[in-house]
Amino acid sequence: MQALLLVDADMHRREKPLLDRLLVGLLDEGVRPTLAAPAAALRVDASQPEPASAARSSGGGENETGFVRLVEIEPHLPGPGERGEAASIVERAKVDEKDAGVVHAWGEGVWRLAMRCAARLGWPCVVEAWRVCPPSQLRAAKRFWRRLAQRSPLCFAASDERLAEALTRGLGREEGVMVQTSLWGSHAASTPLLRRSASPPLLCCALATSGRDVEALVAAVEGFTAVARDDDGAMLFLDEEATSRSRAAWRRAKALQALDKVTMLPDAEANRLWTLRCPFVLAPDRLGERRSALLDALGQGAVTLCSDEPCPPRWFQADTTAVVVPEATPQAWAATLERLWRQPAQAAAISEGAAAFVQQERSVWRHVQATLAVYAEAARHAEASSP
Repeated sequence: MQALLLVDADMHRREKPLLDRLLVGLLDEGVRPTLAAPAAALRVDASQPEPASAARSSGGGENETGFVRLVEIEPHLPGPGERGEAASIVERAKVDEKDAGVVHAWGEGVWRLAMRCAARLGWPCVVEAWRVCPPSQLRAAKRFWRRLAQRSPLCFAASDERLAEALTRGLGREEGVMVQTSLWGSHAASTPLLRRSASPPLLCCALATSGRDVEALVAAVEGFTAVARDDDGAMLFLDEEATSRSRAAWRRAKALQALDKVTMLPDAEANRLWTLRCPFVLAPDRLGERRSALLDALGQGAVTLCSDEPCPPRWFQADTTAVVVPEATPQAWAATLERLWRQPAQAAAISEGAAAFVQQERSVWRHVQATLAVYAEAARHAEASSP
């Protein structure tokens, strides 16, 4: 089987570790994958190496010798340019037209381009869903797929079960679409983080946020500063890009004279080394988004504090794998964080529960197998829909 994965720049930046694991897993299962992404996303980054089984191209934008073919793309081109780019991608991907395949879109920026590629190849199209999309956006994608004269359903692959349920509710009885579950996965530490830490653990927190839920972000920062006020060793790691979307959190930390406890990390979501060493992770966003950096943190046994939101990932199981902060207020964040920090036994239980959940239910192997099942189901429906 062949798989053409199209990835937009934002998704590649945030989810490169997840994509690398998936590509290696697909290779192990005998799939021949091609990764198509913007040129900037495919540049070699010494701190985030390519999968061991991937080889780089030399100027041509495609890989001639490695197992994972790398193809440069230009998304966001208007009409005729988009059609020409799809034709170019298909040509450079050098697919075997005698073998079955699937096109897999990662990121809204490549949805249309992926659908055009799938239509040219006669393959099913799978769209990776990482957040609760508005139903209008899902229906617009389905209409575009139909405009390409495709009879098979457009397949949405939700990253966890709760997201799949939300997408199914949003689409209602909409025909021409199907929702499957891809079950994102990660590696679990053999020894959870808090069993490797001092007791009580250091008050070292990573803030996992997109920066778009400003109210919840500021509340989490204020809650941390209230607990950390009298602890000289306390530290909060912030993602530079997420914080730049709203300076409110930075201004609030400055007003509270807590900047000495704040460290800015460039692109912390992609370069996860520091954040995966923090005993505590604060996840204030209430946007229905899935970010594998949080799944990686759970796998390491970080104690994750998350907001009470309408569609949380199934990874967050209250008082088992994570702790839910009941309100988006500084007082609620401070009380929850201080309770866990002052009660090492409770924090350690959450740490072990998180790592165990990833090991048992969200392993990389499960992600690969679930993705293969999505591909097979999409292919089955495509075959049944063919004239």
